[in-house]
Order: sequence, then C-alpha cells, then structure tokens
Amino acid sequence: MANRVRTVVGVLLGVVLLWVLFRGTDWQVLRAAIGRAEPGWLLLALALGFASLFARVQRWSYVVRTTHPATFRSLFSAVQIGLAVNLAIPARLGDLVRGFVLARLARISFARCLALVVLDRINDILALVSVLFVTLAAFPTDTDIHFASDTFGNPEPFVVSSSLMRPTVITLGIGLLVATLVLVFLYFRQSFVVALLDRTIGKVSATLAAKLRKIFLNVADGMHVFRSAADLVKAALFSLLTWALVALSLAAILRAFHLEFPWYGPLLVLSILGIFTSVTVTPGMVGQYHVPVVAALLMIAPLMDPSEAKAVAIVAHIVAIIPPTVLGLYSMLREGLRVSDLAPGLSGATSRSSSQR
Repeated sequence: MANRVRTVVGVLLGVVLLWVLFRGTDWQVLRAAIGRAEPGWLLLALALGFASLFARVQRWSYVVRTTHPATFRSLFSAVQIGLAVNLAIPARLGDLVRGFVLARLARISFARCLALVVLDRINDILALVSVLFVTLAAFPTDTDIHFASDTFGNPEPFVVSSSLMRPTVITLGIGLLVATLVLVFLYFRQSFVVALLDRTIGKVSATLAAKLRKIFLNVADGMHVFRSAADLVKAALFSLLTWALVALSLAAILRAFHLEFPWYGPLLVLSILGIFTSVTVTPGMVGQYHVPVVAALLMIAPLMDPSEAKAVAIVAHIVAIIPPTVLGLYSMLREGLRVSDLAPGLSGATSRSSSQR
C-alpha cells in the first residue's frame, strides 16, 4: 500500500514538474532542435551510458569481495535490477531490491547485503562530491545566473545568485565526510558500540538490545572493505570512472545538438543532475530529470533558447533511462525473476528463503 501511495504521489509530482517546465514552450523550436540532433553522437552517448553501468558493477565488486565471494553475474543482476526498480518506484526502493537480489543469488544475509549497498552509495556520492568541487573551482561564481521569461513558465525573468553554489557544495561535502568517518568509527569500535547498546537499550529491554546488537554486527560484517586499502582505492577509482563516463555521455549529447560549451559544461550538468536525482521522487525521473538539465544548460549557455534547452533535456532523459531499463529487464529474464519475486525486497522483508535460490 505504501509503495502505491509513493508511486501515485510521484506521478502527480512529475505531472506538476512537466507542467511548470513546458508551459510557455515554443514547440516549433523544440521540434526543430530535436530534428537537428546528430544520431552518431547520440549513439555514442548511449554506448557510454551502458559502459557506466558496467563500471558501476565493477566498483561494487571491490566492496563485496572483502565480505563474501560473489560472481560478476550476481553483482551485475543485482545492480541492474535495482536501478530499473529505482526508475519505476520512487524513494530509491531499488537499493533495497539490489540487496535482496544479491542475497538471493549469492546466498549472503540480507542485512549484510544492505550494508554493502549503503557503502556503495556512500562511495558513489563521495565521487559525485569530487565532481562538484571540480565544477565549483571552474565555474565563475562572480556571475549571477539569469533565467529568461518562459524558461519554467515564469512570466518575468529571474536571477539566481551563483554565490549560493559554494556554501551548498561545501556543506554537502562536510556532511558526507562526517557520515563516512562515523561508519569507519563504528566498524573499528564494534565492541564499544555493542557495550553501549547493552548499557543503554539493554537496561530497558534486553530483547530489543539483542536484536539491535545482531543488526549492528550484521551491518559491520558488510564493511570489511575498510580493512583493505587496495580495494578501497579501486572502488573509489571505479566510482570516479563511472561518473566520468556519464559526463562524457552528456558531452556527446551536447555535441549532438551542436552546442558550444566550456570544458566544465558536462560536469556542471552532471553535478546539478546528481543533486536533484540523488533520491528519485517521480517514476522514471520524469520532470525531476528535465528541470535540472534545463537549468544547467542555461547556466553554461545563457543565450540559449529555453525551448532548445528543453529539447536537449528530453533527449538526454531518453538516453539516460534506456541502459538501466534494458539491462534490468535482461537481468530479470536471465535470472528467472518476476516482479512478484521482488516484493520481499521492496518491503525490506527478510526470510530464510530470501537468501537462497
């Protein structure tokens, strides 16, 4: 029931975002821009998008292998199915499904798999923050960002101060660094955490303390990558590679539309996209994907026609959702999984059968 509510709310929000974005659009300019796009560059963008998903699997493999052996096939299926579910259902429930599928295919406990997913997400976001800092260093923060009338259906032009970028990125970076340090502390001070649970929760409920202790130890079991500097470095490098391939895919799309842009242009689009889509709130990221792309394009090319920017956003969105959709469906077919088989993962439920084939 909760998933249906999320989906309905997501659909409604997507409709609102599309209405805000496309009202006042010059549809003739939009269609002409799409018609001028070069297929060769778009095919390259699509190929780079597929490559980024393979790099994402390889990145996760360095985290998983420190805890439990798992085949590339199991990791690949878990990642792609999870990404496909993230597109279909808001609130990143696909991350739960990723853990559930890996538990089922590799016979690892569900709690440990969720810890592995969380670590991969942190690694992913830390790499995005690195991209944000590079973008911040290159983007001229002494120039305000101007949006013409009808960019987002607005009757009058409006201005956004570019000075807001620096504190936003710095705050995000500090928050993620603190979260990572907390995880490292929890991993290396497990006995302290267990004792703290017994001294606090245990005095209220020994049963609850025992359950929390079991959950914590299962999660800590999935963080063995902190003991392997080599695997940590490899995972971080593949995370940067993943985002680099996405940035190159965006650059190819901009080239397909014959746009002139500074070298940091694709990184700026990627940075804003990464922030706005870090948690999916609309099915297929409809509207949620388009708005930040249009905003970023008008930041790097202020004289660009807003309707042309919307054309680029439409095509970029199609290119972005094809790889995870295709590979997700392929993985489900290859593993013999149906949508109903993923229900325990969507609810976060665990059972003995959910970790065995």
